[in-house]
Amino acid sequence: MARIFMTGFESGDLNLFNSYNGVSITTSKARTGARSLLVPYNSSAKRLLPATISELYMRFGIYHNTSSGSGAIIKFIDPAGTVQCTFVWDMTNAKIAAYRGDKATLLAEWAGITSAEWHCIEIHLVVDDTNGVFEVKYDGTLVIDYDGDTKASSTAGVRTIQFSPVSGAGNSYNLDDIAINDTSGSRNNSWIGRGGIYVCKPNGVGTYSELTPSAGNNYECVDEVPPDDDTSYVQSNTVDKRDTYALENLSVGAGTISAICWQTRARLTEPGSGSIARLLRIENTDFEGDPITLEPSYNWFEEIIEENPITEQAWQISEINSLEAGVQVED
Repeated sequence: MARIFMTGFESGDLNLFNSYNGVSITTSKARTGARSLLVPYNSSAKRLLPATISELYMRFGIYHNTSSGSGAIIKFIDPAGTVQCTFVWDMTNAKIAAYRGDKATLLAEWAGITSAEWHCIEIHLVVDDTNGVFEVKYDGTLVIDYDGDTKASSTAGVRTIQFSPVSGAGNSYNLDDIAINDTSGSRNNSWIGRGGIYVCKPNGVGTYSELTPSAGNNYECVDEVPPDDDTSYVQSNTVDKRDTYALENLSVGAGTISAICWQTRARLTEPGSGSIARLLRIENTDFEGDPITLEPSYNWFEEIIEENPITEQAWQISEINSLEAGVQVED
């Protein structure tokens, strides 16, 4: 895998972050889809990456809501909690800047940013004390191109991404369409591009409706945004029981799909242990994922799938619009 994280906040749930404070998901502003993340003064959110990596590519949309305010918008943090590098969005001075450490050493900066409109930021970061790289694209144009020392700790890697606030009470910005690539694999191992992230919610009966619904049709119990947890749900304690759901079509009719992300929210309802697996149904064929262990409390689970498992090629829009997605009870 090379795409290691992606979100457009379309689930309406903040639990995609490992910790957060003061941020919220809003429908009042979005770059694509219907939602974005509002990051006001004195707030933050952190996402733990699957593993420590020394090189990454990142893309996000940003909308600064005021004509002033600056802050360490993105902090790249090592496994021990030390900030390796910082990306700063400074609306007061209309510039962006790259730092080593927690705004400790300025590496490069560029002036020309504007507020009250969406912009796409792409970052290429290599953590190294000699051959480090900190590159930044602003709406597709390379505006920061630094080579040198980007390593602020004894570990040449990043494990956590932190989204931080701007300075000054009343200042805020919105984020949307976040994606992160590492450099492994043959797909999604470089610049991400200026695309977006769209949601396809359940909207109809699929091939399998074997789990027990709380009421009504199975798909109607799992289509809420944000999820309503124990208000409506499907459940089963029988191994190999399956649910798949027809999905909404993509809201865009053309473009390149770099990856899809299957998501579900689930919990264990009885003492003991239990697991589920991701289930996709494509062209009348079932594709089951690895077992996912459940806990007594609700958790989000996701799996990024970069290519159609039948063709072993990039997804096509028609393939997304015809697939079914769901879950299978494992044990």
